[in-house]
Amino acid sequence: MRKLLIVLFISLLCLADAKSKKKKPSSTNQHPPYPTKPRNAMFYVEFEGNFTFIDEVLYYLHNFICISFQRQKTRVTGIGINFLRTTTKSDVKLSKDIKKSTDVYLTENDFSDKKKVLYYIGFALGLSPEIKRYDRNSYVTVISSGIRKEYKSYYKKTTRKTKYSTGFDYGTVMLLNPSYGSLKNKRSYKTKLDPYYDKMIGRTKVFSRNDLKKLYYMYCNGTCKALSNKCQNGGYPNIFCYHCECTIPFFDWNCGDFRRNRSPSCKGEREFSSNSTENNFQINISNEACYYKITSPKKKNVAVTIKKVNFSNSSLCKDSRYGLFVNYRSDKGLTPLHICDNAANVKIPPSSSTVYIAFVGDRYEKGNNVLQFSYKDYK
Repeated sequence: MRKLLIVLFISLLCLADAKSKKKKPSSTNQHPPYPTKPRNAMFYVEFEGNFTFIDEVLYYLHNFICISFQRQKTRVTGIGINFLRTTTKSDVKLSKDIKKSTDVYLTENDFSDKKKVLYYIGFALGLSPEIKRYDRNSYVTVISSGIRKEYKSYYKKTTRKTKYSTGFDYGTVMLLNPSYGSLKNKRSYKTKLDPYYDKMIGRTKVFSRNDLKKLYYMYCNGTCKALSNKCQNGGYPNIFCYHCECTIPFFDWNCGDFRRNRSPSCKGEREFSSNSTENNFQINISNEACYYKITSPKKKNVAVTIKKVNFSNSSLCKDSRYGLFVNYRSDKGLTPLHICDNAANVKIPPSSSTVYIAFVGDRYEKGNNVLQFSYKDYK
């Protein structure tokens, strides 16, 4: 009887240990072994055109990561990337061997869709679909019943946490529109701050700073020892090791400060302290840039509500540089919430003890904009 109890006790311990291990996502850092600078990573484009959007994107990435891409006229046989035509379904076959190429298969429609091209290039470089993240349920709600069978794999949640993982990024090129793969063009998922993040996802046209940060640590890690562990607020080293790359509204060589107000319409204050009482702030802004910082001295999460934001320029959303940016999450390197349409009563989820609010207008256009927000410590 005693032996039976001992065996039962050990079995229970093993079961508990297995459950605890299951709860903790494993880590992976696999990415294709492309050559880094000064060597070139070769690519081939089967589609017509001497300089396609693919060429434009890879040339752009050359300025941010340690890979120098060079196009060749024939299909790549060793390590490199082939962008090939398909009449069935777009897909990526990643290389894990320097003797094999990564093959990106694109339909004609996807080749003509810049957002899809960005997504498949990101995939080919080793980035993962954001919707597959192990923690995605905290940021989006996936509507499984609305997903077409052939797209189920795109929405399958992973149990692994990547070595280069940061917080969930709504501005990444690796998050396709909520209607992607859905039945009858309905939603496949919705964000926790609908409709503002949904609109923001649809406007994504470039790799986010967070995307570039992940790619930097994949291919450039250890190349800039002078800035090692010195970048603040989610920044990361520039590939030339001159300074840190920052998200809005941060600047300075190490992203340690936030931008200053130059326009009188921003008013004198730019830093506020929150407490248990709701405080309000309102300004009428021209098309200059205004930056504000809200901090809880008690280290409580700050609850911000955008009571009103009115833009005099109705076409502001055409340029992602302009609008209202709210950097409220603990990982300040993530893409801030971007609002460029008139809005009211937008309750920002209390997520950190410091919140940055930036209003950026086109200073070459005349305008009269209104911004009103409230803030207080979250209980």
